[in-house]
Amino acid sequence: MKPAFRRADRVSSEIREAVASVLVRITHEPPLSRVTITGVVVSDDLKHARIIYSLFPGEDPELYRRALGRLRGRIRSELGKMIRLKSVPEIDFLYAETSASLSGSYPASSHANEKKSSALWDELNIEE
Repeated sequence: MKPAFRRADRVSSEIREAVASVLVRITHEPPLSRVTITGVVVSDDLKHARIIYSLFPGEDPELYRRALGRLRGRIRSELGKMIRLKSVPEIDFLYAETSASLSGSYPASSHANEKKSSALWDELNIEE
């Protein structure tokens, strides 16, 4: 039986908080401070992290996708300074509307993680 909390879940929580603070602190582009990090999915081997973000209604997701893509290396570098891991995971940013179908996208994800992800999406749908 697997433990109730996997290490990947704890790391994803840390990454979520760290990326949110990095976006506010390092960005010179004012619109990026309006990005909300809604979740992080980390692979079981802690080598890949998908950071799920949402935007205010009426914002252009393509503009934010390009901006986050340009800053991915810098964000990862800052992330390495903030969290204690042997190696910092590779990061990808996914807009909340496109990532709804990707819950459990890592093959080694557990059913508990899928339930947690779907609960997150239920919560997001209620807030909209």
